[in-house]
This record gives sequence, structure tokens and C-alpha cells, in this order.
Amino acid sequence: MIQRIQSIWLLLAALLSFAGFRYPFYTGTKTLENGTVEKVIIDGGYNLFIMLLSGFLILFSVAVIFFYRDRKFQLKLGIAGIILSLLLIFLYFNAGSKIDGTLSLWSIFTFGIPVCYVLAARGIWKDEQVVKSLDRLR
Repeated sequence: MIQRIQSIWLLLAALLSFAGFRYPFYTGTKTLENGTVEKVIIDGGYNLFIMLLSGFLILFSVAVIFFYRDRKFQLKLGIAGIILSLLLIFLYFNAGSKIDGTLSLWSIFTFGIPVCYVLAARGIWKDEQVVKSLDRLR
């Protein structure tokens, strides 16, 4: 299970999800209606949707590791992880468009999540191809 490279990628995706939950994605300011300027930090707990999706991605990444016996299902879950992590990035950008700020250096963690899922899906697909080729030899 853990000796497979996709398990390492999925574990790294879980760690990056946790780091993305903890550290800011955007930092900036927002002008309120009365003219005052408020400092805004957009992180994993900024709003309900981002918080739920960030927390879910942490648990989802770890859970996908344990489906190593059913590679086809694990591949489908890996593709779902790619879609969910891209949705998280979309939500961050949507929330960041409402403030006057810039991307934080810590946002690299959030951008690394779909990369880890793609590499994990690639490893799962290669394992499936190896099993199919061994079945042809029997």
C-alpha cells in the first residue's frame, strides 16, 4: 500500500491540503461602506464553502490511499480529487476578486494539490497497465 508511489503523492496532497487550510491564499485590503479600510486574509476558513471543501480534501486524500485494492475506483477518486482541488482554487480566486490584494506565497500549497492528484492518477493508471499486461501473459 504505502510502497506505491501514488500513495506518497496522495499523502503529499493531504499535507498540502492541510497547509493550504492553515496558511493564507490571498492577502489584501477591502474598503467597507463607511470608507474604512480593513485588512483581509483569505485562507481555508474564509467562508463556509472554502472551509468545507478544504477540510474535505484533507480527509479525501487520506481516504483514497486505502482503496489500493480497487485500482479502477481509486483512479476515479483521483480524478474526482483533481476536480475538487480545481474547484477549491476557483473558489479562492472568486473570493480574492472581491478584495484589493495579491496572491500570498503560501498559495503554492493550494496549487500543488491538483499536481499531486495528477501524479497519483498517473501512478494508478500505470499500475493498472502493469496488471493488464501480466494478465495477458497468463
